[in-house]
Amino acid sequence: LKNVKNLIVCRSFSKAFSLASLRIGYALADASIVKEMNGVKLPFNTNSIAQHAALSCIKHRNKVYDQNKNIITERKRLSEILNKYAGISVLPSDANFIFIKFDDKSTTLKFLWDLKDIKILVRHFSKPDLYNYIRITIGTKEENNKFLQAFNTVAEKYL
Repeated sequence: LKNVKNLIVCRSFSKAFSLASLRIGYALADASIVKEMNGVKLPFNTNSIAQHAALSCIKHRNKVYDQNKNIITERKRLSEILNKYAGISVLPSDANFIFIKFDDKSTTLKFLWDLKDIKILVRHFSKPDLYNYIRITIGTKEENNKFLQAFNTVAEKYL
C-alpha cells in the first residue's frame, strides 16, 4: 500500500470466518482514500458484538482455518456420497453449503417434509427457478453422518 496510492484491499468476515449475519469487514488503503471513505460512510460504526467477534476470529484464526479445512473435506465427502443417488444432482460448491437438485419437483417437497419429521432442517427456495433445489449446510462429520442417514432413509422411499 505504501507504493500504490490508489489501491483498496477489502476483506469480509462473512464467509471465511462465518460471520455473515454480523456484517463486518475492513478495508486497507492509503490515508487519503480512507479519509474520503470516512466522509461518505454511514454515521454509525459496526456494533460492539460484531467487533468483538471479528477480533476473536483474528486472535483464534488458526482454529477458524482448521474449521474451514474440515468444511472443505466434509463438503467433498457429502458431495461424492450424494452424487451416487439417482434422481438428484449435487452442484459444485466452494461455500459452506451444497445445493441438491431433484429431477422431479414433487420429490423436493417430499424430501423437505420427511427430513423435517426426522429433525433435519434444510433450506428450500420457493422461487420457480430454484423450486426443485434444497440447500444443505456443511456441519461436523457427526452432523453430516446424521444427515446422510436421514437422507438415505428418505431416499429409499422416493428415489
